[in-house]
Amino acid sequence: MLTEKKYSEAVKGIEAKWAFSFTDDWYNYILALPNDLRITYLIIVMDSQVQNGGFDQYFVNRYGQFANETIKALEVINAIQKSKLLTTALAIVNKEGLPEPLFRKLLLTKKIKSLYGDNQNKTSDSLNELDNEYYSDSENVAELLEDYLKKEG
Repeated sequence: MLTEKKYSEAVKGIEAKWAFSFTDDWYNYILALPNDLRITYLIIVMDSQVQNGGFDQYFVNRYGQFANETIKALEVINAIQKSKLLTTALAIVNKEGLPEPLFRKLLLTKKIKSLYGDNQNKTSDSLNELDNEYYSDSENVAELLEDYLKKEG
């Protein structure tokens, strides 16, 4: 499958240490990828995280630092419903409306109040509702991504 090939290319340069660092290296690496690789990485990671453990896992595992870029990527491949669900999830997690760089920094350092503070259970409940919508939605992200990649050549 083209998607698997593109994903393998996208992750080639990712360094394991980035997952445990608080720098922008991982973020900057992903943003610097060619469009097809960046879109593939963002969508596959988000979909696999949500399928495996929900939106809560997506944010707790720090992939949520890419939420805004992933929303745009979902729109590019015409996964409009999934884009709306991720937009809602981001609004739940970033309910304070923090600017993106500050949100990313706090997410990486596990200091987002909605995920790690007193309201953690309320956030999880809200995200779990979105998970159920995600699972029951008929939009097939894998197919839409594969179609997009074939069109892009």
